[in-house]
Amino acid sequence: MTRLHTKCRPHILAPTASDLAKYGKKDTILAGFHTDLNFLTIHGRSRYPGLNIWARNSGKRIPVRFPPTGKYLLVQAGKQLEHLSGGLIKAGFHEVVVNEATLQVSSSSVVPLHFELNT
Repeated sequence: MTRLHTKCRPHILAPTASDLAKYGKKDTILAGFHTDLNFLTIHGRSRYPGLNIWARNSGKRIPVRFPPTGKYLLVQAGKQLEHLSGGLIKAGFHEVVVNEATLQVSSSSVVPLHFELNT
């Protein structure tokens, strides 16, 4: 038997499934500023920071931070809801960008993997 030892970096934010070993440079845009076509967009807690929403009243980027405990979701309207409400409810803008906090979590999350190969 041959034993291999390798390091495997985790992926960032499930929806983007981006490999931080390849796209882990600060300020890399993983999902650019956009709204979603669907009725609702539901964001859950992630180990990796980097999700930002945009406030329509001020145009400011707001980093999404969930409380450390509890079960929370961020719900944004999608384009379908905007259309069905006649524009009364606007679709929420969001983006995913690698930031300093993303890199800190990533560097502490490198997991060594061991494989047993039969030769």
